[in-house]
Amino acid sequence: MNGKKPPVWFVTVEILILFLVFLLGDAVVRLMKWPIPLGLLGMGILFILLATDKVRVHLFEVSSRFFVRHIVLLLLPAIVGVIRFWPVLKKEGWKLGLILVVSTIAVLVAMAGIARITKAKGEE
Repeated sequence: MNGKKPPVWFVTVEILILFLVFLLGDAVVRLMKWPIPLGLLGMGILFILLATDKVRVHLFEVSSRFFVRHIVLLLLPAIVGVIRFWPVLKKEGWKLGLILVVSTIAVLVAMAGIARITKAKGEE
């Protein structure tokens, strides 16, 4: 944006759009009974929308800055969960590790694709 602080409703609308994309991914996974994480499908849908110019990247500037600033708070429940279920993780942790590696690679590939598309269109 142009240096001004955006109104709260602007961030709320951006987050609502992201949530609706997540709900769409949730509905597809439940209807198709696919064994994939809901967030991964939602991220894929968002990537397709961004790649095909159905949704513009700059529409998520404010909410993305908001999420980056508050990432610690967003990850806190996951950290507490790891501590709480440590005995299970010691026994079955390799499966979680594999999922983390695969999903991290998926995120990196998706972000590289988005960066390449936006750079090609001059929207740095």
